[in-house]
Amino acid sequence: MKKNTYKTASELCPVDAQTVQAGMRFTAPLFFDEGVNLFAAQGQPLNGFHLRAIQDWHIDFLYTSGEPDNSEDREDLEDLEDLEEL
Repeated sequence: MKKNTYKTASELCPVDAQTVQAGMRFTAPLFFDEGVNLFAAQGQPLNGFHLRAIQDWHIDFLYTSGEPDNSEDREDLEDLEDLEEL
């Protein structure tokens, strides 16, 4: 079985799978099965498929070398601040 080429399993940080929500993105890829299988690409928003997979596949932890990425959320808020009131 081919392992990921991003980081070794010991370099990946666990993320409690019950804490992830739809729309979340991470600054590095997410893996499951102790870091062996790719769950979501870097920057890919998690969706209903991901949340169902966590439940259906009994995934307790996801693994990443990154962290939650809220950069697009901040950009969206900055865009809203630039809008003029009618």
